[in-house]
Amino acid sequence: MYDDQMIVLPNIRLEVEGESIESDFVVVSPWGIYILEVKNLGSGGAFDLLIEQDGRWSKVRGGYKEAMNSPVHQNERHIVYMEKLLNKELDRGIDNRLMIHGMVVLANDRVTITNHSTNLIKRYDNIIGTIRSGERILKEEEMKQIAEILQNNNLPPKEYPTNNYFKLYFETKVLVEEYKHWRKSTQPLLGYAQTYYDSILEKYDR
Repeated sequence: MYDDQMIVLPNIRLEVEGESIESDFVVVSPWGIYILEVKNLGSGGAFDLLIEQDGRWSKVRGGYKEAMNSPVHQNERHIVYMEKLLNKELDRGIDNRLMIHGMVVLANDRVTITNHSTNLIKRYDNIIGTIRSGERILKEEEMKQIAEILQNNNLPPKEYPTNNYFKLYFETKVLVEEYKHWRKSTQPLLGYAQTYYDSILEKYDR
């Protein structure tokens, strides 16, 4: 529906000044550029999400408040480096510098949001309305140029070493079964060895 109004780029990874940044989605629109950080909070149960005026995040459940890491800080880092890349590629200076907005998107409805900060914390069904509420600042050709720069600089996702716990469990189970089999098959031999050892001791004890 919004193909003629917005360009949506998923999984953008950039290397800027030796720093790597990975964004879930970048939306290039007439109303500006938005980096979306998508979070599936509440998978472990419903709770109240409280964002203080100073940007601190807390999980509130049953009257207890637990501090959380703010994904806004991560997104702010992405904004800094993506702005550097785009303004350099577009040859924009201080007077016409391109600014990028950040938005944290909650991917489910299990969490209630109380946001006292100026940070954009939205549900997935409020993304379009939030973006379109701004002022038009980009023309179609500018949008295409920006999207092309991001796509040309986009790198494959980084591969992080992960523990395959199912594989580890399976390999451990195999080792245990092999050990049990070895113990069973060698039990008679161990018995003979023990009998021989006992006979040697008995011989020398005489």
